[in-house]
Amino acid sequence: MDRRVAEVKQAVTDGESLEDVLKLISKYNLKRALKPIEEGGKLKLEVNETGIAARKEHYGFFTLFTDHRGVSAEEIIAIYKSRNLVEEGFRALKSDSKIDPVYHSKDMRIETHTVLVVAGYLITSLLRAILNRSGMEYSFGGLKDAIKSGNAVEGFYEHEQLRNRLYIYRPVKPMADLEAIFRELKIKVPTFDVKEVIPTNIS
Repeated sequence: MDRRVAEVKQAVTDGESLEDVLKLISKYNLKRALKPIEEGGKLKLEVNETGIAARKEHYGFFTLFTDHRGVSAEEIIAIYKSRNLVEEGFRALKSDSKIDPVYHSKDMRIETHTVLVVAGYLITSLLRAILNRSGMEYSFGGLKDAIKSGNAVEGFYEHEQLRNRLYIYRPVKPMADLEAIFRELKIKVPTFDVKEVIPTNIS
């Protein structure tokens, strides 16, 4: 509080405009404590010391609200105190999964997002454990990159000689590690696949 008040006072001393000083006061939420006044072409600052002292008395205190009826005050406090633990764990999940922050307001969306993130982390962790047992050790990020390398393109391809449109499904550039993982898990490695030929030179 004192540092913010001092910053506003310094702005007035430096001759900054009334508009800039008001913006600074608004930024620090000091409208009730500080009031800039123009007198004789100069800017002065009225300081409400009583208001500042009253705000200092309430520093560090705030009220918790919830719309869940029937929850006791003790339970609300316990839930709030566990918030940091939950958020730190969720941040770790998103960091390993490299998922961009997504903000929700509805409980159902929050729960759905949480389930998807945790499920993805769980599946990848289980896959790591299976591969590690076979002597194939991967970090979480390394395994995720190998899996992502298996992305495929699917769509029509114009054949220059036959003048036919080929509908294809083809992996882009899978890593060698991904093929080794497929073999270990006894999964058929996807290859170039022509699904159908659609002639375009019909007259």
